[in-house]
Amino acid sequence: MLTSPREWFRYAPTLPGEQLSIDERHRGMRKVIVAWCVGVVFFDAVAGAPAVGMFRSLGASPLWIGLLAAIPPIATLAQPVASYIVARTGSRKRLFLRSAYPGRVIWLPIVLCGYFLPRGDLSIAFLFVLVFFSKLSDSISGPAWMAWISDLVPENERGRFWGRRQMWASLCSVTGSLCLGYYLGTQPPYPKFIVFFGIVAFLGWLDVFIHRAVPGVRLDVPSKRPDFRELVTVPLRERSYRSLVLFYGLFSFSVAVGGALFPLLLIEEFGFSYFKISFFLGIQAGFMIASSHLWGRFMDNVREGPRVVFLMCSVIIALLAPPWTMIPVGQNLLAGLNFALGGIGWGGYQIAFTGLVIAMSPRESRAMYFALAAVAAGVGNAVGAVCAGLIAEQLAGFSFFWGPFKLTQYRTLYLISGISRMSCLLLLPLIRQPESAPVGTYFRRAMSLNPMEPGTYAYLWKKFGKPNGDEQRGETEN
Repeated sequence: MLTSPREWFRYAPTLPGEQLSIDERHRGMRKVIVAWCVGVVFFDAVAGAPAVGMFRSLGASPLWIGLLAAIPPIATLAQPVASYIVARTGSRKRLFLRSAYPGRVIWLPIVLCGYFLPRGDLSIAFLFVLVFFSKLSDSISGPAWMAWISDLVPENERGRFWGRRQMWASLCSVTGSLCLGYYLGTQPPYPKFIVFFGIVAFLGWLDVFIHRAVPGVRLDVPSKRPDFRELVTVPLRERSYRSLVLFYGLFSFSVAVGGALFPLLLIEEFGFSYFKISFFLGIQAGFMIASSHLWGRFMDNVREGPRVVFLMCSVIIALLAPPWTMIPVGQNLLAGLNFALGGIGWGGYQIAFTGLVIAMSPRESRAMYFALAAVAAGVGNAVGAVCAGLIAEQLAGFSFFWGPFKLTQYRTLYLISGISRMSCLLLLPLIRQPESAPVGTYFRRAMSLNPMEPGTYAYLWKKFGKPNGDEQRGETEN
């Protein structure tokens, strides 16, 4: 236990990995979790309904909101450059700290400029430039952070760490969003947005500040300067990683077609207040909290755990889109059920994706593996968000009933998104590693099981559990 806040926030130096004790690693991991507990409130605010509501109050059209949703993924194009800097200098903690601070505190000038500038498209465009600077800052810091923290966490604890981090962050996200959403209420005056984003900018700064006290893990830099083209092309030559990135990019596009304007669907069609949106997101986070730890343990204890969880959660997420075209206004129970299913699906999807990339990437170039995946998702999200804005502009005032589907300006986007998501599932069998079993094998085994038979669960553990040391040696020798 640390004796004082000053000691807890004391700067931790960067050391070779072999000089970090297990206790030092665990203390650092706890600080990373605490930092994300405050940082997640910042990211929820600047990427969710409050930011959309602020720009909507400044006169932004659905197309502008689509462009707003496209800014973060466009900024991910800088991640390969950031990964090259990591590979060339070995600086991960320092790069994260220096690049992340500006992106957090700039949100206070953004909201103040929105108050003093005259209303109009030119002012919105200027504010979007500032938002892009914030997202670019976060994007540059991302690969450095991921490579640094993945080295800090012991290999046999990765699933539990990412699950625990997501679980606690979800709990704090719910609490912070409910409090701040209650403060905003419904159709808040603009000065409330100034106070709101002042608070979240401070929380974003605190997230970065806590990382100062997390020990860095030194990365040896090769004497020969790395070639940028080689750093980019080597990961893409691996078939398993290439398949993962292809699916990740296309699936991100499919999700963004509906999700980019999801806040407008809730605010303008369902009539939700900011508090009510926070309440339903709290339901989603609650199920994410409940499932994250289980997903993490599943990944750590089951053979091909990250791959199996990724396949299962991708199917769940694909099934989330169609219900939004059918849920009537005022049916809060049905909306809550869909949010709950989303918590289960998204809770495992991100943890499993992180585990897959770590498993596929060598330590010295891991930042580039994460960066290329982020670029693929960024391009997909950006194109999907812009398409969503363009389609919504064309569907203004549209209303059509087709069987159980109610197609409107924003609901139609979820019909398109659902069809696209389910089409992407056809790529899942391509995500394999040399030791992976075909997806059909899992289905055949599952269909042949009898849950009432006493030996079923022993059989399941034998087939899907990770082999112990003796079994691993036997498999290697064979």
